[in-house]
Amino acid sequence: MRQIIFSKDFDLAVEKIGGYRLVDPALETIMDGLRLNPFGFPKIENDWVSFRYAITRSFDHVPPLLVIFQITAKRDVELTHVEVFETY
Repeated sequence: MRQIIFSKDFDLAVEKIGGYRLVDPALETIMDGLRLNPFGFPKIENDWVSFRYAITRSFDHVPPLLVIFQITAKRDVELTHVEVFETY
């Protein structure tokens, strides 16, 4: 089964925006998609970078988030960055 890996950079980014207590409810909305079909998320790719991303919607007191991830050689999903998505 595909694993979801939280990188150290992701953990640091989570702390900057308020911690996992704030971020977890938003992540719950995309976890099934990340586990079942991460290739279905939009991809940014050029000569320097390659990553996929998900944008969550705001609800209750949770702001919309931009979640950046990569799919590893083992087909696991590594979450690498998260930030509040201001332009949503």
